[in-house]
Amino acid sequence: MMEWTLKQTVAPTAEPVTLAEAKSRLRLIDFTDDDADIEAMIKSAREYCETYTDRQFMTATWQLQLSEFPSVILVPKPPMQSVTTFAYLDTAGTSQTVTASLYTTDTSDEPATIREAYSQNWPTARDVFNAVTLTYVAGWASAALVPYAIKQAILAMVAMQYEIREPVIVGASVARAEEVAQRFLDGYRTFFTEPCRCGQASYGIW
Repeated sequence: MMEWTLKQTVAPTAEPVTLAEAKSRLRLIDFTDDDADIEAMIKSAREYCETYTDRQFMTATWQLQLSEFPSVILVPKPPMQSVTTFAYLDTAGTSQTVTASLYTTDTSDEPATIREAYSQNWPTARDVFNAVTLTYVAGWASAALVPYAIKQAILAMVAMQYEIREPVIVGASVARAEEVAQRFLDGYRTFFTEPCRCGQASYGIW
């Protein structure tokens, strides 16, 4: 079985939903006392929705490490924007760049795929954990590109967080907020298992 790790190396610097949009939903246009709290709620709601869908909403950088080159790499956290670096450890243990002419990247579908270019073969990597490292940018490039349903899910969770923030969080209310958000998100949910396709077996399933 393919061994792999995935981590975010550069976090997003913007949210899919603005403070103004959240305040409009909450009908707090001219009230500023809770702005910092609302911004924190937007972030926590976005993180919940990203986890539920297994997606990256706004531009961020991810690092995927594999124990070997699979026939096809299925890139986690769609949508993928671009490859930043692609490297491997050669048989001597030296880091080498995978030449761009050796592979093709297809971002037209989800998940994006990376595979050997026509008549090309992957280089020989050392037989060690994390021998192959793919660093890439994922997420929609601007908030305007984030699907409306995803934004509505975030706003629904912000509204519920704001309503129940004091004095206590009511479990049933939280569950209801998540249920509403999930209805918006189900059409964008991914079901990721492993970032590779080897032979006829598909380990990354959407």
